Amino acid sequence: MTPLKCLAKCIAELRTLEVQKHDNLTNIDRVSTILKRWIIRKDWLEEKYYHYDAAVGFSSWLLHEEPDHTLAVNLVAWQPGREIVPHDHKTWAVVGNVVGIEKNNFWKRIDDGSKIGYAEIEKEKEVIVPAGELITFLPNDIHSVINLSDGVAISLHVYGKNLNYTNRFQYDPDNKTAKPFIVNFN
Repeated sequence: MTPLKCLAKCIAELRTLEVQKHDNLTNIDRVSTILKRWIIRKDWLEEKYYHYDAAVGFSSWLLHEEPDHTLAVNLVAWQPGREIVPHDHKTWAVVGNVVGIEKNNFWKRIDDGSKIGYAEIEKEKEVIVPAGELITFLPNDIHSVINLSDGVAISLHVYGKNLNYTNRFQYDPDNKTAKPFIVNFN
């Protein structure tokens, strides 16, 4: 089977879940079951997915989304040793690591969120995600990601909604700021 047909099969399986009809935890559980089978395979990875934009430290491809922007499926290639800023998703997420080792730092917001553009966050814990493993997120979870591998790390992301339609934020813990976070897809 060609990489494109494999990927289409994975997306077809995800579409049968009808994520718009279920709550966050149900979707996370059901998507995790499907993603576990796909992240241990690499036959659906095209060569282009092994490359990243060094200017930002990653590349992201939007592989699928429904017309209402739900069930967004992204593939992300991470530069070795580079950490992406803390951010939230404002939607549930299941991320499966396909290649490499990723470290997710989880952050806790300690201000009350009442001041626009201001956010005080502190590191809470870290989770190492090797190839073949999953990590899940609820809408308000804040995390940052670093590729611990010597080469590219590749992860398959499934979101309840395309991230560019969730009004999510990126955080600067040193300057205590929060600003909108939009991803430019390849």
